[in-house]
Amino acid sequence: MPVADVLSALSDHVKRAPDYDLFRDYEEGRHKYPYATPKFREKFGWILKQARLNACYTVRSNFTDLVQIQAWSGAGADAANALAETTDLDMVIDLTVNESFRCGDGYILVWPGKDGQRRPWYHRADQVGYRLDPEDPTTFDVVWKIWVDRDGYGRVNLHYADRLERWVTTGAVRQDPEQVVSWDGVTQETAWAPFNSDGEQKVQSHDFGQVPWVHLPFDPQAQGGHGRSILRDVVPLQDGLNHAVHATLVNTERYADAIRALMNHQPNTTIDPTTGRQRTDKLDVDETRNSILAFAGAGPLTQLTPPDSSNILSVKRDWMTDIAITSGIPISDIAPELGNIPSGVSLRVLATRRTNTVRAYTKANTGRLSTLMALLGVADAVPEWVEAAPMDDTERLANAQARLDLGYPLSEVLPDLGEDVDDIARILEATAAEQARTVAAFRAGQEDPGVMGDGEP
Repeated sequence: MPVADVLSALSDHVKRAPDYDLFRDYEEGRHKYPYATPKFREKFGWILKQARLNACYTVRSNFTDLVQIQAWSGAGADAANALAETTDLDMVIDLTVNESFRCGDGYILVWPGKDGQRRPWYHRADQVGYRLDPEDPTTFDVVWKIWVDRDGYGRVNLHYADRLERWVTTGAVRQDPEQVVSWDGVTQETAWAPFNSDGEQKVQSHDFGQVPWVHLPFDPQAQGGHGRSILRDVVPLQDGLNHAVHATLVNTERYADAIRALMNHQPNTTIDPTTGRQRTDKLDVDETRNSILAFAGAGPLTQLTPPDSSNILSVKRDWMTDIAITSGIPISDIAPELGNIPSGVSLRVLATRRTNTVRAYTKANTGRLSTLMALLGVADAVPEWVEAAPMDDTERLANAQARLDLGYPLSEVLPDLGEDVDDIARILEATAAEQARTVAAFRAGQEDPGVMGDGEP
C-alpha cells in the first residue's frame, strides 16, 4: 500500500477546500466583509451580521429548483423508478445538484449499507478529489475521500477500480472540534498509516468493475475537469451590497452621535440581554427646550444634514439588479418588488440565460446519472428531466386545445397538461365510456324515428 496517493489527496484538498468553504459560507450568510477593518468589525460587528441582505442562496436555488428528474426511461425504467421510490436516491441527487451549483462539484459514492445492499451516498465538494485515467479522461484512476474523524485524526479513503484502501494519520490534526484543522504536520509519508482500528480490513476489494463514484460538475472548463461555482461572480457583488447597506446604517448612527454631542446630551447606557452589548437610549428631542440647529457658546451656527436612511431601499434595488443581471436570472425572481412579475412568453425571454444554463447542465450530467443507476445495479436507465422553461396554465390549455383541433389523440395531449399516469388512465376510461353512451343513444335514435322530429312541422 504505497502512501503516495494519500499525499496527493491531501495536497489537492488543501488547494481546493478554501474556495469550496467560501462559497458555502456565503450561501449560508457567513459573509467575510473584506472592506471592514478589525476596529470597524469590533464596533459594528452586530450590525454587520444583522443587516446583511443575503442574495447567494436565492441565486443558487433559482437554478437548482429547475433541475428535477420527473421519471426514468429506457429498458431499466421500471427498476429505476422503483429504486428511486424505495431509497433516498432522489434526496441524494438533489443534495448533489445543489452542491455542484454552489461549489462547482458534487459527488455520489455507491457503497453497500449495513444490510449489504448498494446505496448512494452524497458527499460535499471539500470531502472528495480525484485523478483521471491518463489514457481516458472520462474514467477515474482513483477517487479519494478526506475528512477528520470524531477523535481529531485525519482520514483518507482511496477508491480504485478493484479495491478500497483506508488510511489514518498517526497523530491528531485537530485537538478540539471548534479548532481549525491543521494538515501541516502530516505532509510526510511517515505521518500516515493503514487504518483497521474499527475491525474492518484496511484494504477491501469490490466487484463494481470501476471506481464507484459519480461526479456532477457545474460548468467544467475541461473534459473530466472540476466545475465552477454559480456564485463565483456573485460574491463580489454581495460584498458590495453589504458595504452599501452597512455604510448607510453606520453613517446614520454616527450622525446621531454628533447630534447628541452638540446638544450636550448624556444618554443612558444599558446592556442588551439579547446581544450582551451596550445599548444607548434613544434621544427624544423636546423642541421647547432643545434645538438640533445650534448650540450655545462660542462658534458659528451649526446645522448637520443627516444621511437619508430611505436610500437603503434604492441601494438594495440597485445591487440586487446587478446580481440578477450578472447571474442571468429574471430580476423579479431575486427582487419581486422591482416591478410586475412576468409570466408566460415574457418570463421565458427574460430567463433565457438561466434556461440555457440548466439545459446544458442536465444534458452534460444525464450520462453520469445513468452510470449511477448502473452502479446501483440497474442497467439502461436514463433520467428524464422536468422542462426548465415550462408553460404556464393558460399556455398549456391553449396548446392542448390546438393539438386536439389538429386531431391529436387525447392520450398524447393529457401529459402536456401535467396529468400523471393514473389520472390519464381514469380520464381516458371516462371519455371512452361517455363516447360509448353517445354512440348508443345515436343508434337508438336511428332505430326509433319517433324519438326525434315526430309530428307536424
